[in-house]
Formats: sequence, C-alpha cells, structure tokens
Amino acid sequence: FHMTPRLNQIFPESCLLIFVGVVIGVLLFLTTNIHIHPLTPDTFFLYMLPPIILDAGYFMPNRLFFDHLGTILLFAVIGTIFNTLSI
Repeated sequence: FHMTPRLNQIFPESCLLIFVGVVIGVLLFLTTNIHIHPLTPDTFFLYMLPPIILDAGYFMPNRLFFDHLGTILLFAVIGTIFNTLSI
C-alpha cells in the first residue's frame, strides 16, 4: 500500500487490508476444497487480538500518548474497579 500513495491517501490502510483479506478469502473459498475452521472467539482473543493491540501501542506517537495519559489512566483505573465490582 505504500507503493501507491494515491490509493493510501483515499482509503485508510485498515480498510484496504480488510478488502484484500476478503478478496483472498473468497478466492481461497472458491478454489480449494480444504475444510476451513470457522473463526471462534477463542481463536480471535488468543491469536489475533494481541498482535493488533501490540501494533497499535507500539506505533502510537509518544507525544499523543503523554498528552492523553490522564484520560488513559482514568479509564484503566475506573474500568478495572467497575469490572471487579461487577464480577
């Protein structure tokens, strides 16, 4: 996507990746007769979500993070207390 800056300016990279994933998935579904396991919540939370969160945190600009540190900590503390009390 970085080779075509015009396309990258029109659509966000995440939308382009979703589109490419859907196209590849449809092609694999139509051309192969291999049994594909459905996406389960366990698969998503254990294998797909951690790299997404790591990428989002790793590439977040430092200035943006420290500007919103109070809000981030507020949500983290209040959210943890709420979850503890609700469980």
